[in-house]
Amino acid sequence: MKKIFELEQEIKRKIQESIFGLKLKTVEKGIKKEPNIIIGNIPPEKIEELIPAITIRTPNGKNTLSDKKLNLNINIGIFEKDSEEAYKSIYDLLDKISKKIISSGILLEEFEILPEYEWELAEEQPYPYWMGKLSFNILMKEDYRTDIDDWISGK
Repeated sequence: MKKIFELEQEIKRKIQESIFGLKLKTVEKGIKKEPNIIIGNIPPEKIEELIPAITIRTPNGKNTLSDKKLNLNINIGIFEKDSEEAYKSIYDLLDKISKKIISSGILLEEFEILPEYEWELAEEQPYPYWMGKLSFNILMKEDYRTDIDDWISGK
């Protein structure tokens, strides 16, 4: 599981590159800051301090005889009282982050970012907070099974 945390750290670096210099509103009136990028969840008791924030999590995966698939979720949370501005900001972030992640292809020589991904905005937003989500599928290099290629090839 250590390798998965290393992947999440690399994704964090990619997100930092994609949003460098971007400042978003905070709960404190008139103050803007770069989004916090957190591996894991936002502690609910600190949401007002940490928003705007982006979280990175690999909540599940599946190991089969032929591959190891991981599901990587990137959640975005912003504070915005203007609904139209919030909508535009969320989609701008989803676009910037997804393009950066997909263009990466292979990360750390062991993780392949598959080109298909999903995005989602919650049907009901917890106004004045707004949330968006990206989900990526990632193939992780197998290190425990070396005979599968021979078996498939009939050797």
